[in-house]
Amino acid sequence: MRSKRRVTLIHNRTAGEADHDRRELSAKIRAAGFAVSYHDAKQCDIAAVVAKPADLIAVAGGDGTVRKVALAARADGPPIAVVPLGTANNIANSLGLTVPLVDLIAGWREPRLMNFYPIEVDAPWGRQRLIEGIGFGAFARIIDEETGDEKLSPLEARRQLADAVLHTEPEPLNIRVDDAVASDDIVLLEITTIPLVGPNLYLAPDANPADRLLDVCSVPARERTTLAAWLSSPEPGEAAPFATRSASHIAISGRFARVRIDDDVRSNDSGEAGTINLTSAAAPLRFVVPSD
Repeated sequence: MRSKRRVTLIHNRTAGEADHDRRELSAKIRAAGFAVSYHDAKQCDIAAVVAKPADLIAVAGGDGTVRKVALAARADGPPIAVVPLGTANNIANSLGLTVPLVDLIAGWREPRLMNFYPIEVDAPWGRQRLIEGIGFGAFARIIDEETGDEKLSPLEARRQLADAVLHTEPEPLNIRVDDAVASDDIVLLEITTIPLVGPNLYLAPDANPADRLLDVCSVPARERTTLAAWLSSPEPGEAAPFATRSASHIAISGRFARVRIDDDVRSNDSGEAGTINLTSAAAPLRFVVPSD
């Protein structure tokens, strides 16, 4: 008799606005024919859990939990299956994971896998890997100045960002996209491999984490009112009114007062100029995505 496939479940039960029941979630996975090993994302050593033998790693939570698991995962490790429970769910939405939970879990029996190449960063402070992206300007400022634990809705966060776009001091940056170099005063610069950024912003609608390319959305100071207007009254799923560029290598040079690194911000208190080089990781992670 064939043994049941093993699912390692890493669960953030406080993700989003609900308190998700661990027993109910585990029961749904068992009902689909899997053996489940449950781990609380806020209490376990994620790196140690991910290293344990499994056929599938299920991540139930928001973008932050998915990111922590993905950063700990090995390219040759078990595939990652996302159960979106967060507020924005940018990673899950970018992967097309919008089906009901029961159907989502049922799809794990014969999973369709998609390559997902993280971003490799070589910066003055060292090397690291990113899952969502890196950014400069107004969005980095908003994250840096966040206070308290209150979670804003995507619409509220967009409006807050619109105000920041109008009042953030532009940053002079040199941007090399493959062999093309441009210099400009920037109010927003985001580099990502997924279409959605921050509060469900379609800044890079054609981005594909499987194609080994990085997508760049750059908004100069002279376009700030256009960006603020789009942020203030967005239509659901409407792409930003700016062209994006794709490249295999990107270099950003400047003093960059703040740098958004996934959902964190690094400040350049010294004010020294530097260069940040971005490329795609050599080997991809594998994510479970819906079947065609």
